[in-house]
Amino acid sequence: MNEKSRRIQRVEKEIRETASTYLMEQQSGSSEDLVALTKVFVSPDLRNAKIFVCVIGKEVVDEDTLQTLQSHAPEIQKRINNRLRMKFCPRVQFYNDDSVRMMAKIDRILKEDSGSHE
Repeated sequence: MNEKSRRIQRVEKEIRETASTYLMEQQSGSSEDLVALTKVFVSPDLRNAKIFVCVIGKEVVDEDTLQTLQSHAPEIQKRINNRLRMKFCPRVQFYNDDSVRMMAKIDRILKEDSGSHE
């Protein structure tokens, strides 16, 4: 079966909402970069969650930002556990969303290409 189960989709949605809310609370009033959560993938056994992030206005999330986000993982997991009440709370890991960088690269190439045909 290629499609994700409804349960996995629901867990991904809840993790996305919980983590997004937490990050917004942490960033309010902060002069730090604005981090956006782009997608969440949960393993089929529901024990691991990969959270992909980007920084608004930047193509790549630096290592310091990823480490800072990872330091908040226990609190995010606690909130997820309180919200979902599952046997095992997914272990949260943060990753740079490379698709943002790729979209920016494609956009640059398209702009360069359209400029050369005028």
